[in-house]
This record gives sequence, structure tokens and C-alpha cells, in this order.
Amino acid sequence: TLNKILVVVGIFSLMFAILLGTYMARRLTKPIASVIDTAQMISDGFLQARITEKTDTKEIVQLTETINELANTLQQQDALRKRLTTDMAHELRTPLTTLQSHLEAMLDGIWAMDAERLASCHEEAVRINRMVSDLERLAKIENDNVSLDITQFDIGVLIKRTIQNFESEFYRKNIQIAFKEATLLISADQDKISQVMVNLISNALKYTEDGGAVTVSLVSDAHNVFIKVADTGIGISQQDLPYIFERFYRADRSRNRQTGGCGIGLAIVKSIVQAHHGYIDVQSELQKGTTFTVTLAI
Repeated sequence: TLNKILVVVGIFSLMFAILLGTYMARRLTKPIASVIDTAQMISDGFLQARITEKTDTKEIVQLTETINELANTLQQQDALRKRLTTDMAHELRTPLTTLQSHLEAMLDGIWAMDAERLASCHEEAVRINRMVSDLERLAKIENDNVSLDITQFDIGVLIKRTIQNFESEFYRKNIQIAFKEATLLISADQDKISQVMVNLISNALKYTEDGGAVTVSLVSDAHNVFIKVADTGIGISQQDLPYIFERFYRADRSRNRQTGGCGIGLAIVKSIVQAHHGYIDVQSELQKGTTFTVTLAI
């Protein structure tokens, strides 16, 4: 009869609806369960975990992409933390080992406790102190809440004064230093911009061989000032160039140790420039020289 047919159709429709609902629920909850499981793995420290479950639901796709991006960032930060810890240990171990060996030799009577030996110990202590000071300075600069003491000053005068502070060292290495004086007012933190110039000119001096040349130029347009520090030094390989602004990164550890560097100076420079919403660019060629260009808003 018609009633029986309707009952049968109703039963089959209900069964179909239940099966369809179960299928849709599983299709929806499976990627959500995958998201929850992966998030829990990341929370437990397994930062390599990624969500691979595919879904057509737009919101879940967005959630998946966000969590995967977060995992990538956390993994990069964790790798950076581990590398920095290793690099800091290496950098501190070298002067500490030297200092320890010198003191032990004097205590054991192998070396006389004369002015020369004490001066060597003092140099290593100064090196450690300088490294710690640089790290503290970098941490303050990279702090998002760092305050800039913005004033208007003549950047040309600042550059000239910085060069004058290095005149004796340029003279000692017979390096020609060129700077065409210019008057140009900018609004920035004078002390921090001074740190930038000291680091860049100091680097140019360190890595330019005797008889070379360093050129500092200052130009501007309607909105920006461009400071270039170019040298005829040993240059930087293309392989190392992308990493020179990273903390502790050094293309040649022995070379930097001889010149007193520990791979923090350029990281400080970049952080200061970025704090001013500026840019820093570098071009270099081995055995021909390096040019740093700092762009700051007027």
C-alpha cells in the first residue's frame, strides 16, 4: 500500500541521512582531530610536526596554514636559540681558556708574573667584557620597546667626527680615507647612528690592507639620506654575504679573532637601522672590496 511504501522510503531516507551525516561528520572532524593532535605535538616540543591532512573547508584550511606557519617560526627560533648558545659558548671559551692557561702558567712558576703576561691576561678580560657589552647593547636595540632619542642633527658633522677618531689608525696602515663634507640635517637618535658609523668605518679599517682606500659618501633625495662606506679590502664571498648581519656569523673565525671581532657589530648596525625604519645593503667582491649603503629617512 501507499503507506507501506512511504514508511519504507522514510526508513531508507533516514538511513541515508544518517550515513551521509556520519560521513560528513567524519570528513569534518578528521582534519580537526589532525589539527588538535599536531598542535599537541608542537606544544610538547616536537616542533617538526606539521598538519598534512587535506580538507576543502576554508576555515580549517586557514587554521592549518596558520598552525604550520607558527610551527615553522617556532622551529626557526629554536634553531637560532641553540645556535646562539653554541656560538656564545665558543666565543667565551676561547678568551677564557687563554686567560686560564696564562694564569695557571704563572701560578705554576712556568711564566714570570711580569707586565707583559699581565697585559695579555688583561687583553683577554677586556675582550670578554667587550663581548658581553655588545650582547647587552644588541639585546636592548632588538627590544621592541626600545626608545629612540630622536633629535635633529647634522649627519655630515657626525660622519666627519667619526672619521677623525680613526685618523691615527688610518695613518698607521697608510689607508687613504676620503669624505666629501656635506651639511645635511636628519631626525634620528644621534648616539645610535654614531654607533652605526663607528662599526662601519671600523670594519672598513680592519679589513682593508695597508695602502688601501676607504671612501665615505653622503647623498640625499627629497625623502631619504644615503650613507655609503666603501673600501678596497679583502671583500666578502657571495656565499657568506647573505649571513653577515646574523649574530656571531663570521666568514673566517681566525681573521675576526685577529682583528678583535666576534660577529656582533653588523648585527647591531642592522638592528639600529631597522629601529629607525631604515635599510642597509651590502655589495662585495673578494679581493676587490665592500660597500655598505645605509638608507635613512630625513
